[in-house]
Amino acid sequence: MAKLPQDFTLSGLKKGHSSVTVITGSGFDVEAGIPTFREKGFYEDNETAYLSSVDAFNSEPIRQWRWYLKRFVSYHSTPPAASHIALAELEAE
Repeated sequence: MAKLPQDFTLSGLKKGHSSVTVITGSGFDVEAGIPTFREKGFYEDNETAYLSSVDAFNSEPIRQWRWYLKRFVSYHSTPPAASHIALAELEAE
């Protein structure tokens, strides 16, 4: 098993590597006002729960895609949060 580097700064982590992978969860977008999948109230109604399911994809894919596209379009105008900016800055380094 590989040892973790002792230098936990970004430059230390990148030392000797051409790339770094960042894994985030849905909470990464909360600061920007984008609701998480499990946020209270957002997915609690039956229709929303259904439309975000594999069952909807299998039985009504066009309806599901329309539902997702409506969400994607609304998020396109959402300004980036500090977390998004920080990740973009990491990518630019």
